[in-house]
Amino acid sequence: PLRTALSYGVRGYVLKNATQDVLVEAITQVAGGGNYFHQPIQDQMLAYFRGKKEAGAALSNLSERELEIIKEIAVGGSSVDIAERLHL
Repeated sequence: PLRTALSYGVRGYVLKNATQDVLVEAITQVAGGGNYFHQPIQDQMLAYFRGKKEAGAALSNLSERELEIIKEIAVGGSSVDIAERLHL
C-alpha cells in the first residue's frame, strides 16, 4: 500500500494512531510544499531500501551461471526443467 501511494505522488503518510501534534506537523509540512512521513513509516522505508541494497550486493557476488539459475527459478522453472535447459 505504501509503495502504491508513493507511486501516485503522495507527499505525506500518517498512521491512524498519530497524535494531534504529529497530524498538525504533517499538514503544515505538506501544505507548505514539503513531505511528511510518520516516524514508523520512515523506519519501514529505510528498512526496505537497506534490504534492497543488501540484496543487490549479494546478487553482485553471484556468477553468471548462478544468475541464470536464479532467473529460471524466478519464472517458475522446475529443477528438472532448469537442469535440462541449462545442461546441468
